[in-house]
Amino acid sequence: FPSHDKFKGDGLRQWQGDAVGVYVSINPNNRKGRKAENITKFKHALIEFDESTIQEQWAIIKRSGLPTKAIIKSGGRSLHGWVEVDANDEKQFKERVEFIYKHLEHSKPDPANKDAGRLSRLPGAMRTATGQQQELVECGKPAISFLQWQERIIYGDIPEPYTLIIVTGK
Repeated sequence: FPSHDKFKGDGLRQWQGDAVGVYVSINPNNRKGRKAENITKFKHALIEFDESTIQEQWAIIKRSGLPTKAIIKSGGRSLHGWVEVDANDEKQFKERVEFIYKHLEHSKPDPANKDAGRLSRLPGAMRTATGQQQELVECGKPAISFLQWQERIIYGDIPEPYTLIIVTGK
């Protein structure tokens, strides 16, 4: 992987050379591959929609309220949404991914992206097939956790409990 210096100036473009694109694993691994047995933490799931425009994909992701950690423009026709699932193990990861995909089934997410070893596009690199740059559209800590999001989907958007205080007179 390139050093931090490669990201300065035109360094990433020079490092990339003629490569079709540059990819990054959505989950940490032991550097022996991206198969399930090599994943060391199950932090993110990847969602992508190939049958929608970029604008429609953005609307789907935002309307869903998913706890996205990053949204990356692929340099092609799709957005890659990194959903923060923070699963304890592969079994829990698969359960959470299935819940996400079931919730989004009407939007037709690409089912090929369900595995923990999935790769995403590296922002800043070029996708040479399209001549477009892979771009970071949004990044940051989600406002809610996966479990909070899941509870909202199952039970609805229940407001936090509050205490009613009535003030009378002065």
